[in-house]
Amino acid sequence: MIEDFNNLYELIMAVVAAVAALIAWIKDKQAKNEAAYADEVQKYFDPADNTVQAPPEGTPKRSYTMSDEVKNFLIFGESEEDQRKMLEQVREAEAKDLCEYRVSYSRGYYNISYGQIAGGAKYA
Repeated sequence: MIEDFNNLYELIMAVVAAVAALIAWIKDKQAKNEAAYADEVQKYFDPADNTVQAPPEGTPKRSYTMSDEVKNFLIFGESEEDQRKMLEQVREAEAKDLCEYRVSYSRGYYNISYGQIAGGAKYA
């Protein structure tokens, strides 16, 4: 009878050890996935060069697209034709998930970075 308890005890301990190993494996896999995702996000928002990359899956578009307020500032005081062309360039760039692009209009251009006006120039 004591031998039956010993066998049962050994079986229970083996199952507990297997479950613990499974949990450790799952946590390790999750940590590696999270680290890889964090690396993708960093490479997208702080690239080592000027190549444009697609945003990592799950990145909210609002983090790299232009808000309505910035669009209104961008086109303020411009002709209707320039406004239409500028907004079309923004739509095209955002459809391609570009994080950096240039919006040109008849009097100059704006450099856009992650949905914000990062610079520009007006022609003389």
